[in-house]
Amino acid sequence: MYADQHHASVVAAGGLESPSAKAGNSHLPLLIFFRQGGNPEHLTATASEAAAVRLLASTEVREGERLVPYQFVTSCAICAKPFGVLWVMDPIQVGTKNVARITCPLCGKRFQQDAKELLPIGPQIRNLVVGRPVRSVEVNYDCPYCNDRGILVSLLHTDLSWDELCKEHVETAVCDNGFCPQRGLLQKLKPSRVVLGSLNPS
Repeated sequence: MYADQHHASVVAAGGLESPSAKAGNSHLPLLIFFRQGGNPEHLTATASEAAAVRLLASTEVREGERLVPYQFVTSCAICAKPFGVLWVMDPIQVGTKNVARITCPLCGKRFQQDAKELLPIGPQIRNLVVGRPVRSVEVNYDCPYCNDRGILVSLLHTDLSWDELCKEHVETAVCDNGFCPQRGLLQKLKPSRVVLGSLNPS
């Protein structure tokens, strides 16, 4: 029913188990869309609504004329338990730095996940607990002293929301603005805005 609005196939995750499912939450994040512009969007639907959308039997979604993988299985680097990972591996967005810092849905610990170590998986992902979707986003950082915009641009792969990202992620850069009181000095920067892609909701 979304064929006229999206280039990508709709991924229905109604059969996935999650910590919120165990808690009896009936409004779970069930649908992931890959829009024409390349920005994945995370929506919420009830199980009954998602039942009308067919499950893809493959491990890929269609983006334009390309098929890109999106369903994987990995093991937590902390507790060693397997879980499912949803990450649309669009080569344009993911780029060459294919390492994401993700959260294990079983033990709640965060660790670095190399995309090359993910194993594609099909409908069997329904038998796994699945973590929050990994988003590939481009983030701008402003100078905190002179407010010069975009002194650093970074491509991030994360499952965090904006509030969580601002608390966790810090970069370092040098401001070259001639009027900046800290010009030429290395400074710590927090994210200022997302300029490409979208993060998970809070």
